[in-house]
Amino acid sequence: MIVKSVETGWEVVYQAAHALLAGKIATQLRQLPAVHYWPETLAALFEHDDHKTSFGKNVYLTSLGAPKDFTQFRFTAKERAREVCRRIENGYRKHRWIGLLAARHAEELYRSEKISPSLRALIDDEIERRAAILHELGTTKAALESAYAVLQWCDRISLILCQGAIPAMHRRIEIAPLENQRYQMWQRPDNTVAIEPWPFSAKIFVEHVEVRTLQQLIFTSDSELQEHLRACPVEMRTWHFQKTARSNRSH
Repeated sequence: MIVKSVETGWEVVYQAAHALLAGKIATQLRQLPAVHYWPETLAALFEHDDHKTSFGKNVYLTSLGAPKDFTQFRFTAKERAREVCRRIENGYRKHRWIGLLAARHAEELYRSEKISPSLRALIDDEIERRAAILHELGTTKAALESAYAVLQWCDRISLILCQGAIPAMHRRIEIAPLENQRYQMWQRPDNTVAIEPWPFSAKIFVEHVEVRTLQQLIFTSDSELQEHLRACPVEMRTWHFQKTARSNRSH
């Protein structure tokens, strides 16, 4: 969950909803010739934050009983390795390209961290067999990297929006690079969202995510939290994206 403290309590965005927003943003992109297997790349984006840990014995609560943001989760080495393996295997079951992207994402997340020998072995095995799978699919490592850059770029935009992290006073925030180009995002005085350079097909489009607001601050169990999340109001948080007059991005 993405959890934000607000005056009325807690705003919660499920990570699956964040992934859905990332995928919808990707569908607005202009054609990217360097990215092979575009539908499969979109599928990887739409599902990249699915299959999260189920509500259980206070899994989603802090020690004080507050809803836990995804950045606060701590896994044992065994749990982490099992989760990564499950995500990669779920990807391969749908399509090898999706499995490759899931493995590439795991590599990116943990390449600089101290991880368990089992997780390191899993990532190393995926890196070793990557070339063979790419050859079988008739594509290249460069194409995979281009697809993964799209995943990172759209994921970054969605996360900024879902966390309410667009800076105030129309200040700009950096997005991940895409096609060797750096991008910035900001909110105009009329509340439309600008991205420069502009990489989308349409000059104007609208996207939204579902946000749940909890008025209760502390919970005694995951089951109580889950019950309140099911019953609380759901808002469609909407953003209007609009091209700036000076943005002349072309493909």
